[in-house]
Amino acid sequence: MGPVSAIKKGFEVAGKNWGLIVVLFLLNFFSGVMGGPLKAVQEDASIGMIFLGIATVIFFLLLSVFIQAGLLGCIKEAIKDGQTKIGNMVALGKKYFLRLLGLTLLIGLIVVLLAIFSGGGLLLLRGDGGGIFLRSVGMFISILFGVLAICAAIALFYSPYILVVDDCPVIGSMRKSIDFIKRFLGKALGTVVVVLLAIIVASIVLAVLLIPLAFLTGSSEEPSGLFQFIGNILGGGLNAYLGIIGMAAFMSLYMGLTVEKEQS
Repeated sequence: MGPVSAIKKGFEVAGKNWGLIVVLFLLNFFSGVMGGPLKAVQEDASIGMIFLGIATVIFFLLLSVFIQAGLLGCIKEAIKDGQTKIGNMVALGKKYFLRLLGLTLLIGLIVVLLAIFSGGGLLLLRGDGGGIFLRSVGMFISILFGVLAICAAIALFYSPYILVVDDCPVIGSMRKSIDFIKRFLGKALGTVVVVLLAIIVASIVLAVLLIPLAFLTGSSEEPSGLFQFIGNILGGGLNAYLGIIGMAAFMSLYMGLTVEKEQS
């Protein structure tokens, strides 16, 4: 299986399981609603508002991981059986939630720490004291840890899909993801690139289609409330549709390549 076959499978899964798209659309919509408390924290940095902002972030993180766990479980069923029951999502979410949460936090910690070290190198690079030597060291540190952060993100990208497909623990999914990237780097990155290109092209097409709507609603210079509402609905629906396609494509690629490898 290659990137094209994986993308085709992604479209097939999305086309037969609109319930998954609706769930992801609602999650994206809810994320916009959750932005209200965070904006309020910026305007009022009192202790109570700060706690509200932290609670909002934690709640949305837990909710999004739970829904992602359910979606990935349902997509796994859809790839194997063609269709899935949306009613299975809660049970599948419970099954994978804790492991997926641990994986998300661990990968996030690794990437953030590497990014912090890279930022520390930038501080040395921009410092006034220390001369050319410290600046050279700062540049080396910044580039080194920046590259390591990118490599870590790539190497661990397929971990959530592997965790669900193979029903394995957190560390096991990370190890398998690294091994998968080593063996199939071209196909793995190629699928990611194709999905990103599809998102870019679809976003451009949507923006072009919305231009006549801007004139019809009298918002060619300043967007009206109606135009923003319609744009948000269409954009959210498109993102949800492409999101399910992407998840199904990545999971299909892993399942297809590992099955082919075992058979060979």
